[in-house]
Amino acid sequence: MKALKYSLIVLLVMFISNACDEDSLDLQPLGDTEADIFDEQVDFDRALMGAYAKIADFFVYGGANGDHHSFFLLPGDDLTTTNSGGPQPFEIFSTLQPGNGYLNRQWDVAYLLVNRSNVLLEKIAEDEGKEESAYSNASIREQHKGEAYFLRGWGFFLLWNYWGTAPVVTYRINTQDQINPESSDGIELLDQAIEDLTQAAQLLPSSWDATNIGRATKSSANGYLGKALIFKSNWTGDNSLYSQAITAFDKITDKSLVEDYNDNFSINAENNSESLFETQAGQASGSDNVWLQNDDFSVVGSWSSYYGYFNGHWSFWG
Repeated sequence: MKALKYSLIVLLVMFISNACDEDSLDLQPLGDTEADIFDEQVDFDRALMGAYAKIADFFVYGGANGDHHSFFLLPGDDLTTTNSGGPQPFEIFSTLQPGNGYLNRQWDVAYLLVNRSNVLLEKIAEDEGKEESAYSNASIREQHKGEAYFLRGWGFFLLWNYWGTAPVVTYRINTQDQINPESSDGIELLDQAIEDLTQAAQLLPSSWDATNIGRATKSSANGYLGKALIFKSNWTGDNSLYSQAITAFDKITDKSLVEDYNDNFSINAENNSESLFETQAGQASGSDNVWLQNDDFSVVGSWSSYYGYFNGHWSFWG
């Protein structure tokens, strides 16, 4: 018994000794942390592509809370023509519930897009304050900032379009007390979209090369800015905003229209002169999985499912 007693005492002392060893507590992370990145230009490139990639989740077909396609038709008159079994709750309102999956999903994705843009804007601001920038070219930093402002402004514009009032989050959420911000009042959401799009129009390039088609340009920002100003004019009755909208529209680089209006809906005429912002949604045959939501443009995603949604036959689902 004495031997057992001494053995237990020795084990206890060893346990306490090891528990108090600071070296055993100061462990290295198993992978990269935020402190290990944003010290090279490529890190900002990747963060920006992550913000763009969130757009893919607006088009997911088989997500956990349902697809979004019917929701996109809300501003128009085509909702009851979908193959989803007739009128949706958000169309007739009488059966609409706060837990509706379509609404929750659209809301979540919009704020994830906004938050990723906020993270990038925060990191760019930090880089601007450093003696040694992570950017090899300051003009690229300005372009990245413009793209982040555009994506955030676009996200706020979508939220205004569907909800009217919703939280205006222009900062990165870091603490518990920030996770339930108050909703906006009046047209604050639309005003923030206008402010962001104005900033974006000043910073974005006029065009991109062939390998970067689909990224936001000055025309993208000015197009949405003009549209947002018209919405504000309609809402407030301030007709002077129309002249501001026209000024924004006049800054669009290529104002030419396609000869055949149907080209705006043709796969053979994508990225034409009438397209100011067009997400590149090509997908190799056999590589798509409509049931996955993974923020991906090219490997496995849900892009090609949009066409299949309008034909109920199972063979189109993939």
